[in-house]
Amino acid sequence: MEQYIHLLIASKTDFCPSPEAVMKFLRGVVDFGVVGDAPAIHFRTLKRVPPQVRTGRNPLTGEPIEIRMPTRVADRQRTLASLAELPSAVGAANEYDVNVSGQALPKVAPLPIDFDQPYHLRIGCRVRAHAVSLSGVDRPSAPRPFEDCAETETMGFFTDPHTGKEIQAPGGGCARFWIEFELGKWLFPKIENGDLRVLNPRLEKLAVKCFRTNFVQGCVCG
Repeated sequence: MEQYIHLLIASKTDFCPSPEAVMKFLRGVVDFGVVGDAPAIHFRTLKRVPPQVRTGRNPLTGEPIEIRMPTRVADRQRTLASLAELPSAVGAANEYDVNVSGQALPKVAPLPIDFDQPYHLRIGCRVRAHAVSLSGVDRPSAPRPFEDCAETETMGFFTDPHTGKEIQAPGGGCARFWIEFELGKWLFPKIENGDLRVLNPRLEKLAVKCFRTNFVQGCVCG
């Protein structure tokens, strides 16, 4: 594993924020100095495509395998000059991603890491028309991460990046809205006793204030 992404998952599966609330949160992130003074702002809408399954062979065993392809692909993409452009960029779209990113030594570090030099950080908000799985672990008969799931699948399953052990997070299984905190390659937060609640409390409080909902923490490692 070389990439770590921390997830802040809306605890209400059907929660979906307004573009104005997303803009307010990301402005707060920038004002905190999390991603430097002049972060890049990237925006894209998504469109759904018919489910497809490709077949192939396991390169190690030679056994036939099936690969489920993503059901969403990028549609419109643009770089925003400022976060004020976000509401108009969203328009009528009901599925979109917006990221702020930069190379910096953050004034407010989102996650506890043992590194004191500038590093890459990306903070992204994800909005979906339907609940998708946020579990970072493929489990038998379960939906793939970030693909549609039943709203009753409330338990989230994640992997401790240090031990490889499974971590369960009630309420983190599926959501229409979540926030990603991506660190630079080979940077991982300190996690003790399988507790993923390691996000800087200032950022979690900012999210609760802007979105008026509670959150569950999870992660994706790859």
